Amino acid sequence: MPRTPLARQIRGLLNRLGETNIEPVTKQMVALFRANSTGRSARCLADTMVEAAGAAAGVVKSLIASSAAMTAGLHIIVGQTAGAAVLERVVRRIQDLAALP
Repeated sequence: MPRTPLARQIRGLLNRLGETNIEPVTKQMVALFRANSTGRSARCLADTMVEAAGAAAGVVKSLIASSAAMTAGLHIIVGQTAGAAVLERVVRRIQDLAALP
């Protein structure tokens, strides 16, 4: 994924995401989704989440839980389209990775 300004902002937010700051990071992610197209934001977020999960084997459990909570927040605040788009993209990326030899 090219490192667009949106991708860099999303990566920065995901790097800060943890159990103790899900709400403020989610609010900032909502602002990004509202400032950009939902589809583009969802693709960028999903791709970054899959990349981060693959690179951070030691923190996958907490990363997945925090990312899921944030995605649920996006689903509620931004709308079903946002939550569904992120979930669909993550599943497709994982399927693509699983199909690699």
